[in-house]
Amino acid sequence: MLRHNVKGATAVPLIAALLVALAIPLVSFEADAAMIQHRPEILMDTGSSVVAVTDTATLEEWSSVVISVLDNDIAGAFPLVHDSVAVSSPPSRGSVNWTVPGEFVYAPHANLHGADSFTYIVCDLSGQCAYGHVDVTVLPVDDPIAMTDTVTTTELVPVSIPVIKNDVPGRFSIVTDSVAVSRQSEHGTTDWTIPGEITFTPAPT
Repeated sequence: MLRHNVKGATAVPLIAALLVALAIPLVSFEADAAMIQHRPEILMDTGSSVVAVTDTATLEEWSSVVISVLDNDIAGAFPLVHDSVAVSSPPSRGSVNWTVPGEFVYAPHANLHGADSFTYIVCDLSGQCAYGHVDVTVLPVDDPIAMTDTVTTTELVPVSIPVIKNDVPGRFSIVTDSVAVSRQSEHGTTDWTIPGEITFTPAPT
């Protein structure tokens, strides 16, 4: 076996010559290092899903409430687009109007209370969307009570009846201009004279 005492600057040329003599291919480590340096990075998913969190609202009947549905929603890798918010399933016992981006105004139907709900959609800048649910509770309020009125008159003589004088208001005051005849008498005529009063004229016999 041959032994070579390789020293100093002559080491690299001698090793290269030996590799060529043995037919071992030379490897360019500089080229390989360059290839490794320019290898594309593999980015990890940081969670880009939009999460629409359920909203709740409570109000009284005959009123309305503003619901800012985006206040508790969670954006992913991209910000939420407020203009993308829209009702996807309307409520069954009320109405929803879009006022400013990301807000709804809910109002229950007249004289209705209880539970109601609707859903909406929201998207982010990448186009990813999510559906959110809104639960609404409508509290009842005291309605006015119309008490029975009794009057006496003679044939063909009209009589004025202050029908709201003995009525009981609810939470709000009674509106006198709201008084109207809902069903006509079978034995005479009724006329609305002044607010809150009805004139009854008996029919001739």
